[in-house]
Amino acid sequence: MRPFHRELSYTKLPELGSIYGAGGLLPMATYKKWYGTLPQSVRNEIETQWGAPEKSFTVAKINGKLQFIIPRIISGNVMVL
Repeated sequence: MRPFHRELSYTKLPELGSIYGAGGLLPMATYKKWYGTLPQSVRNEIETQWGAPEKSFTVAKINGKLQFIIPRIISGNVMVL
């Protein structure tokens, strides 16, 4: 999705967080619950490759909470993430 948004910061995607906006939101707290179910060895591999989740370039403080920003394009009944 980056080629479509290279000129725009993820935090400035149109209608960020709305149902039809150009970016969806996933609260860090929700992600951490899911992430915590993975075996420690898997989390270690993920963090070795990608770094700590909180330091991702797609994470920002929105509405007072850390959230992943997931760029997307919606066209009719199709959503591309």
